[in-house]
Amino acid sequence: PTFAEGWALLGAACADLGSLPASVAAYRSALRCPDGLFSGDMNPILRHRCLLNLGHRLINNHIVNLDRMAEAEDVLWQALQLGGKLLTEMKLSETDLPKVKAVQAFAHTNLSLIASLLNNTISEDLHAETGFSMNPDPTTELGLAFAHLFQGKYRSGIEHFEARFPYKLGTYEHYPWPRWKGDRVKRLFVDCEQGLGDSLSFARFIGPASHLVGELVFSVQPELAGLLSRSFRDVPNINVMPQNHVLGDFDAWCPVFSLPVPL
Repeated sequence: PTFAEGWALLGAACADLGSLPASVAAYRSALRCPDGLFSGDMNPILRHRCLLNLGHRLINNHIVNLDRMAEAEDVLWQALQLGGKLLTEMKLSETDLPKVKAVQAFAHTNLSLIASLLNNTISEDLHAETGFSMNPDPTTELGLAFAHLFQGKYRSGIEHFEARFPYKLGTYEHYPWPRWKGDRVKRLFVDCEQGLGDSLSFARFIGPASHLVGELVFSVQPELAGLLSRSFRDVPNINVMPQNHVLGDFDAWCPVFSLPVPL
């Protein structure tokens, strides 16, 4: 009952398995453990991390529950308060210092998400920008991207949404061709890496992109291949193909959701 590190590890494992209520219960148990001096005891740095993770898992549930959001907001503010004390009152090691700063940043990113769910656009923007400025990594940048996209700041939102590749879509960065920067090339490969709705919506940028290239191959989900082939049948340099086709050689590539950036 006093093995704080064990409860924290259990909370992480349950979250990885998709059992968010069990994860929340484990983090609550960890936070009830008193601080101690022995291995596995609760300590301020572990408490700081558990407060963040509890807040994050409370938000992760898909149905907005005001009581749960209130608890999440409360523990995230506790995390920020404790992190402030750790940074100003304790001499942190070289390994602990960046971890504490990262937790502070992620707490702001999570507070931005709560504000989004509660339609508080001012707080959403402020916390997202604060989190990204404190720790500019793919996680906090995506938080900023979503905050801007939800508020209709599409140019900034789409630019920051490029962080999705280092965050979760790293395999796309291993294509053998360079990313397209809007320059004139002979053959451009455009891939759909989001959902069906995104492919349909961002197909509006295929036409403008085709004016800058000799041939544009638009790789789409098989369900959309027929519809989009007919949509572009009058444009001779656009070839729509289902994603299961064999790729040829290209001069550059671009994700369809990213086309507005080079354009």
